[in-house]
Order: sequence, then structure tokens, then C-alpha cells
Amino acid sequence: MGRRSFCISYEKYGVPVIQRLGDLGSSVGSSAAAASSNGLVVVGDAPQGSNSFGAFRWTSTQGIVAVPLPQLFGSAVTADGNMVAGGDSWWNTSGQSEIFGPLPGTPDQTQAYGLTRTLQARPPTGLRQTMTNF
Repeated sequence: MGRRSFCISYEKYGVPVIQRLGDLGSSVGSSAAAASSNGLVVVGDAPQGSNSFGAFRWTSTQGIVAVPLPQLFGSAVTADGNMVAGGDSWWNTSGQSEIFGPLPGTPDQTQAYGLTRTLQARPPTGLRQTMTNF
């Protein structure tokens, strides 16, 4: 039996509720990494079946749901819970996704660990290039 993720949610009358997130059927289980600002969306890693990698998005209404490829990791979520990022790619609930790495000079080392807002449009190339300065 693999890891099992649990989440503390404050959605029931302000009283902390511990909620089991579940897994996607692999022996690895799941690992939560980030939550939306209201705590109603949780993202993390959970491979499906015999896969080695995979991202998930969890809500109390839908439960744990696999995020489509190319999203292999779920390490960040926007405040509204609509965009997931991890590794060198992002995905949103509208079905859009993009790979944004590896960045120049960092082959295979691009990782997203935080998001500030949902992108309404693809960022300009200049913006993506300046990310290497962080």
C-alpha cells in the first residue's frame, strides 16, 4: 500500500475536517502539495494505474481526478483553484495546457512551485525568458 493523502478543510462551519483525498489506483498512492486559497481545491501527485508519474486535482464534490498529460506533477495551484502547475507545464480547468520549460541553461531542471493567478492568455516569449532571472 502506498502513501495516502489527507487534507484539512475548513469548509464546514469553520470546524477543521480531516478528509481523505484518495488515490488513482497505483501502488504509490497520492501526495498533496498545494491548496487553493479557500482550501476547496487540492493538487498533488498521484500516478494512475501502473504509471510512474501523474498529477491530480481534488475537490469535495468531484473527489480526486487525474490531470491530463502532459501534466506529470501537481505542485502548485492558483488561488481560485482553476490552474495546476508542476514540473515544466501547466493545465487549467478549461482544458488548456502548455509546457513552458526547460528554461535556457536549466535542462530538465524547471519546476513550478507557486502560482499567483490564472493566465487568461499565453504569456509573451519575453516574459518566459525573464523567468530565468529568478
